[in-house]
Amino acid sequence: MDFSEAHEIMRLMRRLSMSQRARKTELLRPLCLQPGQDVVLRELSLVGSASQNELAHLAEVDEPSVGRSITRLENRGLIARTQDP
Repeated sequence: MDFSEAHEIMRLMRRLSMSQRARKTELLRPLCLQPGQDVVLRELSLVGSASQNELAHLAEVDEPSVGRSITRLENRGLIARTQDP
C-alpha cells in the first residue's frame, strides 16, 4: 500500500467517525445527554459504583473527560458522588 492509498483510507475513516458521532449526538439529544455521558451511565449501570479512574478505564477515555461527564450528570441529578473511605 502506498501513501496515497493509506491517506484515502484515513480520510474515509475520519468521515465515518465524524458521521457516527453526529448521529450519536442526534440520538442522545432527546435524552438531554451528550456523547460520553451515555458511556459513563452504561458502565455505572453494569458495575454499580466506581471511582473516576475506574470509570475512565472502563469507558476507555481519559480521566478529565470522565470527570466532566460525572459533574454534568451529577448536576442533573442522574448520579450521585460519594466519598471513598
